[in-house]
Formats: sequence, structure tokens, C-alpha cells
Amino acid sequence: MKLESQFVSRCWISFQCPFRVRGWIVLRFAHLVSWGMLAVGLAGCTTPKAPADETERVSEGEASSDVPKLYLHFGTVQSDPQRLLSTRLTVGVWFYVAGGGDEYWSLEGRVTRNEGTLRAERLAGNCGPFAGFYDGAVQTEEPFFAQSGAGSGGAGPVWFGISTNSDPGPIIDMVRLHFKGLLQQNQ
Repeated sequence: MKLESQFVSRCWISFQCPFRVRGWIVLRFAHLVSWGMLAVGLAGCTTPKAPADETERVSEGEASSDVPKLYLHFGTVQSDPQRLLSTRLTVGVWFYVAGGGDEYWSLEGRVTRNEGTLRAERLAGNCGPFAGFYDGAVQTEEPFFAQSGAGSGGAGPVWFGISTNSDPGPIIDMVRLHFKGLLQQNQ
């Protein structure tokens, strides 16, 4: 009877496992998992996170209510300029936008403001067969063109534009004029 009570008490500690060795392994595994969860939890708590109100802040002294809404437009020029994707920007926040169904269009990057100047960082527009990339200073209400690109079964000019409204029409008109001027120069 004494041997049986020792066996029951040991197994109760190890989740009522009928075998002593397996119960020890279960306890060790549970012990390691709990330490791992504690380590991950502490690492997560020490990761710096920006407060929600900081994403709209442009610079010190400027209130977020003074910041106009900005929209980024992305398109290509085949026979005529066309807009593929648009998104509302939050200055300083990374974004990713996808759309177009089977066309695999995507737009990603970040736009920051430094002393009143807008800067596009790692801006990438992909329209399936080719993509365009831009990194540098930009102006609102004016189109800017990809600095480099990649192709897989096609190639063409990629344009971007930042505006204060969601209508890409004025930027598309400027892209059209730009390419019309290039065609006239080459004739």
C-alpha cells in the first residue's frame, strides 16, 4: 500500500501520468514553454511603439489639424496614361495597397515630411508585367516617374503623383502633356 501511494502522489504531480519518466518530460516541456512565453512577453513589452497621435504629426510645433489629406496615385502609360491604384496617405506611416483582381497591381512605400518637404521612401508600384521604384523628394500636384524598374514580360513608364484630393485627373493630364512633349521632341 505504501508503494502504491508514492506512485500515485508522483503521478499526480506530473499530470496524473501513469509513467514517471513521461510525466517528468511533460513537466520539463511545460517549464520550458512557460519560460519561452515569458521571454517573448518581455521582449514584446520593451519594443518601442509610437502613440496613435504621433502618426499624423508632421514636425514639432505643427498641429495635425494643419496637415492636409494626401492621396497617392499610381499608373502606367501605354497608349494613354491610366491610373491603376490610389490610396490615402498618412505621413510617416508605411502602407501597402493591392487591387486590380487578376492583374496583381500593388503599391507600397512611405511618404515622410522633413521641414516642409515631402519625401517618398521605397515607393514601389507593380502592375503585373512590370514595376517602377522611386526614392526621393516629391512635390504635391505634380507627377513623378519611376527612377528604376523591373520587368517580366513587359515594360513601360510608371508614374506616381501626390495630391490633396482623391481625383487623379489633373495629374493624369500632366502625365499626358509630358509624354506629348516627348513625342514632339522626337519627331
